Amino acid sequence: MDIQAEINWIHQEIDKVKDPTFVEKLKSLLQSINNPTVDSDVVYNIDIENALEDIKTR
Repeated sequence: MDIQAEINWIHQEIDKVKDPTFVEKLKSLLQSINNPTVDSDVVYNIDIENALEDIKTR
């Protein structure tokens, strides 16, 4: 697949998502990728918080 096809597929899959926790995790991931000036400690702490929340919901 070319990159545009990959992006289109991702868009289609995201449109199907109904889980707010997943949406928040995806949002956090995109923010950390798109904002490299964010302190790595902040990103690390967000990752830990998300992982702990994921464990609680299982």
